[in-house]
Amino acid sequence: MVSRTIAQGLNGKRPSLHTSVVMSSDLAKSRNVLVRDAITADADYMLWLDSDHIFPDWTLLRLLGINLPVIGVTQPTRARTPVPTAHQADGAKVYTTPEMVKDKAMERVAFIGLGICLMDMKVIPQLEIQAAKEGRSLYPLFARTPTADPDKSDGEDSFFCRRLHDAGIPVHVDHILSWETKDIASIPMTMSDTLKSPEANLSGKSH
Repeated sequence: MVSRTIAQGLNGKRPSLHTSVVMSSDLAKSRNVLVRDAITADADYMLWLDSDHIFPDWTLLRLLGINLPVIGVTQPTRARTPVPTAHQADGAKVYTTPEMVKDKAMERVAFIGLGICLMDMKVIPQLEIQAAKEGRSLYPLFARTPTADPDKSDGEDSFFCRRLHDAGIPVHVDHILSWETKDIASIPMTMSDTLKSPEANLSGKSH
């Protein structure tokens, strides 16, 4: 993706890219640190990429070409029965369908996961203005917050989307990129699973 973006460029310009990597079990902290690093680097855009995603090499070129403040994907959860991560304010899940891909649909949503997401850094001054109105600092932009249900908490990306909403910043899903994105899931496998394979042939073998 980086090689294609630099080689091809956009509107006759070749972007300069800076990579920041944070490895931590505290995802909220990592995301706050990455925003700070992007501000320090005086970046024009910030591309969020989680390491457990597979995406096309044209990802950044497409997102830059869309030219929206915050644009990402609705990705599947890593579960045996996956559901989309993006949803609306009423909780309705945001699905991507082949019809949406054919129509090149872009959809405004309330919440997205930041597994793949491009953010125009012009949103930071807007977030700072909103923070000042509420009498607080810019950070945290990401935090896990408890809910009335002891078994549940709101994720750090939802927290950030609420910050964006309060500042009047729209969030969109690109259904074309959503369809092409894969979220890598780890499913435990056993020897009994190998016996279900068409290649399994136990004739003449001790068992």
